[in-house]
Amino acid sequence: MTTWDTSAMRVMSSGGVGVAVLAMTVAGLMLPASAGATHLVVGQSAASGLNPSAFVRGEIERPQAVAIRFAVSPFQDIAGYYALSCSRKSKYKATYGLQDLPGEFPIPLPMRRPDRCSLTGHLWTGGEGPASVTVTLLGHQRQKRN
Repeated sequence: MTTWDTSAMRVMSSGGVGVAVLAMTVAGLMLPASAGATHLVVGQSAASGLNPSAFVRGEIERPQAVAIRFAVSPFQDIAGYYALSCSRKSKYKATYGLQDLPGEFPIPLPMRRPDRCSLTGHLWTGGEGPASVTVTLLGHQRQKRN
């Protein structure tokens, strides 16, 4: 069981058609653990309704690993999108992807040892009926160097 530090959380969320809910704690990240690393919930947004849509954006400093979790209840078709842009000194690189199944997915960092990354996640359903959706941005932070 992992305890999450939410003090570094910067989140912007909107629920689109549904009702947005911001949650501050989550347990059990499937990212690799290493000594001295800080686990973070970078952001979370949830929505419910006939065609729910949840959007979340967050930032993490010194990321070692990041992941995104898409959840829907009851189960139905989803479309999930993520974008990750990272910077180190004056260089920037980005990556993005799509998922059509619920679950937790690691996102490869676009560069080695970035100083800061911005993540965006968006999740919506195929309109098969009422549902609740949640998108969660997860991170694993490197220790500061002395």
